[in-house]
Parts: sequence; structure tokens; C-alpha cells
Amino acid sequence: MIRCSRCVSDTTMAEITFNKHGICNFCELHDRFVNMHPLGPEGNKRLSTLLSKIKKEGENKTYDCIVGLSGGADSTALLHWAVQNGLKPLAVSFDNGWSTDIAVKNIRNATEILGVELHTIIADWEEMKDLQRAFLKASVSDADAPTDYAIYSILYKEAISEGVRFSLNGHSFRAEGTVPKSWSYFDGKYVKSVISETEGCFITSYDPNEIASSIEKVISWNKRTNGRKRITHLDNKIIAKKIYYLYKSILNHNN
Repeated sequence: MIRCSRCVSDTTMAEITFNKHGICNFCELHDRFVNMHPLGPEGNKRLSTLLSKIKKEGENKTYDCIVGLSGGADSTALLHWAVQNGLKPLAVSFDNGWSTDIAVKNIRNATEILGVELHTIIADWEEMKDLQRAFLKASVSDADAPTDYAIYSILYKEAISEGVRFSLNGHSFRAEGTVPKSWSYFDGKYVKSVISETEGCFITSYDPNEIASSIEKVISWNKRTNGRKRITHLDNKIIAKKIYYLYKSILNHNN
């Protein structure tokens, strides 16, 4: 086993390589990021330019940026920084069913004290459990991936709905880097792959053929599920409405 002369990464990581000094490609990537995103006077200059651009594009809008808010230190500090620097942020929070009372309280206090509007999106608890269960059973290294995907998706959707081009993220590659690509593929195909390997769990797009195929799989599934319990509260009008919007979404997508 060969280990990087600078960090703890070693040849158990499939895509690792080393330069002539024994430094791994992950350290080299970090160095490139450092050069691309400098601190100090140059970093402040770039940040000032970005702030001016955000403000100019948001002059006649209610909001000029989106800030994802979890109630943790990073996102709370970012929201405070945005307000202190004259931005008009919309705070967006995602509740995946595991939000703590402290996090919820922090979110409420931060937005109320700073005078920022908050949009909270609450996940469908049953769907979230199904996704989480699939990732746990798959024994992948990133069991919390469903929440991460949902957060980014929600931030994009909120930005689009508000006509905002900028989404601020409280994250620093200097403090917390990312894992190698072989450990986690951060895209929809990855989620679909994990779901497809879980018995009795199916995921589909708006493509009519794919929907039909998934329905066929569900019908032919010969084991009991908790599906009946999940729809006993629905009456015919609610079911009809859901089917209507499903077909409407398919038609709009194909057009």
C-alpha cells in the first residue's frame, strides 16, 4: 500500500495517483482550488464584484439570492453575512423528517432577527423513508445522499420560481472537501441505480413508456407491501385529482 506524502489518502482509493514527489492527485486538486479561489485582498475584490452583480440584477426584485438554511453554524453565518452586505435573500429550509428542535428554533430565530422571509419545504415522510431505507440497504458510503439531492433540487426550484439567478451555499472546500468520485456519484442516475437494486421499490420519470414499465413491475410484485395502508385515507376525488395531474405533467413534459 502506498500513502500520499502529504495527506492520509492511499492506494485503497481506486483513482488515486501520485506525482514525482509522492503527493496524490487529491492534494493537487485542492491546491488548484486554492489558486482558483484566493483569500485576502484578491478574494475580497472578487467577492465585492460578485456582490455588486447580485445587487444589480436584483434591483427590481423582492429577492436577489437564495440562501439554504439548515439551522447550523455555516448557513446561519452565511445568511447573516448576506444581510449585513445589503443583499435581499430568501431563506429556504428543507425538513426531511429528522430536523431537530434546536435546528428548527435556530432557523426561526435567525430569520426573525434578520428580517428574512423563510420558505420551508417538508418532505413526504413515507417517500423519504423509502429512499433512505434503499440507501441503507445498499450499504453505500453516502447514506444521506437523498437529503443532499433534495436540498439542491429545492434550492434550484425556489430560485427559478422567484426569478433569482444566485444561490448562496455555506460551504468551504478548505474546511471540508468532497469524497472521490468512486465513492459517490452525485446525480440522478445514481439514485435511480440504488433504488432499482432495492426489492419492491421503483422510480420513474415522466416518460409514458417508463411509467407503464414501472406500473407493470408493481402489479407483478408478488410480495405484500404497506401500500394499502398509505392510501386508505384517500377518497375518489383525491385519487382522480392525483391521476389528472400525473397525466397533465406527462403531456406537458412531452410537449
